[in-house]
Amino acid sequence: MAQPTAIRYPKGYQFFDANGNPLALGTLTYQAAGGSALLDTYSEATGTTPNTNPLVLNGSGRVPSDIYLGSSSAYKETLRAASGATVSPWPADDIPAATGVAGLSTDLDLTRTANNAALNITTGSGVTLGGATTALAGLMSAADKAKVNNLTGVYVACASGVVIKNNVISPGTKIDVTTGPTMMTDDAGNGARSSSATGTIDLSVSGAATGNCLDAGTVGASSWYHVFQITNGSTVAFLASTSATAPTLPSGYTKFVRLGAMPTDGSSVLYRTLQRGRNARYIITGSTNTATFPAFTSNAGSWVAQPVRGVSAPPTAEAVTIRIAPLYSSGQIQIAPNAAYTPGSRANPAAPGAYGNGASYGFIFVNFDTDIVLESDSFYLYGTNTANLAELIGWRDVSNVIS
Repeated sequence: MAQPTAIRYPKGYQFFDANGNPLALGTLTYQAAGGSALLDTYSEATGTTPNTNPLVLNGSGRVPSDIYLGSSSAYKETLRAASGATVSPWPADDIPAATGVAGLSTDLDLTRTANNAALNITTGSGVTLGGATTALAGLMSAADKAKVNNLTGVYVACASGVVIKNNVISPGTKIDVTTGPTMMTDDAGNGARSSSATGTIDLSVSGAATGNCLDAGTVGASSWYHVFQITNGSTVAFLASTSATAPTLPSGYTKFVRLGAMPTDGSSVLYRTLQRGRNARYIITGSTNTATFPAFTSNAGSWVAQPVRGVSAPPTAEAVTIRIAPLYSSGQIQIAPNAAYTPGSRANPAAPGAYGNGASYGFIFVNFDTDIVLESDSFYLYGTNTANLAELIGWRDVSNVIS
């Protein structure tokens, strides 16, 4: 018997795991709200043909049929990976049941083409449209279809599966970028989604109509270039800019998302770096401008500020990874996010560091890494001998990247 139904997911709706990958062969299970009894969903609007329960997603993480909720009871919905593990933030409980009048689907027939739809009304429906009107054409115009595809509304820019690295052939001037599912937005919060993208930014090219270049001007020395993914609604490209918030977009491109940043040296040549997600590292490469890490040292015997944001880490860095390299058998070195830590001591509040006294105890040096969440544009270094080094090996960016 027909019953009121409410669409939950259309056929082809896609689910993703926490890493932004399609949830291949995952499952959707429907139960009565607050309980464990299975509760049917339906593959059509009349609510007469139940879906399998659990419903298995296809190899692309898409639902194989429409999912309509019935009217008998509220639902609990659980999304699981193929392994059986529940995907966060599921389960979703107390999903309202459908309400309305049963049987309308026998009186109202919706036919669709690529950009249009016709609503045909038959005798007995009790519905009139403009008196004698029996069909309504153009429910989905080309403009409306574009709005659906380009997600008009308030959306947050974000990206997953991000990898930013030097191009193998031209590492000094070109940046290779890869992304997974990404949402790009304009200033009004309108969004456009990309399932995945790859491209190469050529810093020797500026202002190209199709992007994949520097947004304006020429590449500069000792500068940070922010990497963006951009779109004009149909084409996706990448862009580099000295601005972290307002790149100069090619004509027709209105939506973007910031992914990360790469630096140049004093000769306007890119340093070798690799970013995965929000975490980036300098890639040590012999006989290049990245043969060593940016290094800091001091023999002041007191805390000394070491500027890093906009210097050896991007202006958008929220944390840096510092390697302490105690190379001297009679000296001390410590690092901290501010100068309120106890210097030259293990007393609380202690800062990461290394101590050596070869004359009294002998000395074995051990290099180790520690993360400093930046409280300002600098971290603080305490040292008693310039042979002890603090090396900046990487950073974590404040970007729109979620993985």
